[in-house]
Amino acid sequence: MSQNTFQYVLDRSECHYAARSVIRTSPPSNSSATLEEHLERSFPSFRAAFTACLADEADGYVLELPGWAGESLGRLEETTVAVFDWYGARSVPRRAAVSPQDVTDPSHWFRWGAHRAFVLCFAPCFGEDHARYGFGRPETFVMFQHERAFHRRHPQQIPAAVRQAVRRTFDEAGRGYEYDIGAVPTYE
Repeated sequence: MSQNTFQYVLDRSECHYAARSVIRTSPPSNSSATLEEHLERSFPSFRAAFTACLADEADGYVLELPGWAGESLGRLEETTVAVFDWYGARSVPRRAAVSPQDVTDPSHWFRWGAHRAFVLCFAPCFGEDHARYGFGRPETFVMFQHERAFHRRHPQQIPAAVRQAVRRTFDEAGRGYEYDIGAVPTYE
């Protein structure tokens, strides 16, 4: 994927941090490739992005998939579970399988080795009144925002005032902040 594909979504997002985020990206999606083919092809860039996050050179990673991967909320849940399980099987230590309840739980963090990431999906199944709207992009995006991105800006905890400001901005844009296929970061 070219940086500009997901940057288009970031530039239009109501999130206060989106425009400042450094998000590494996967190779472009191919609608005729399988999900596993996308994951195989993206794995080197996924690993490199998480390494860059540890060095404070990136805030996260976006996996670009064809629109069919998020054509409905049910399909997006299946895709997200499959993505988590595929990456988790290549984690050291190996990560246990996840369930649909895990990926829709607002307190869920994706874990890969020693890494934790807050995951958001932007997909064709979300309309323009939804916080996960992709602004007309035909792709499905699975964004892994590394926990270090939050710690770097807010070492103790994300202040309640910041959370409220983000939600207010989404509300004002007519896209109330919703938690569908995306966690709300909390520190353990």
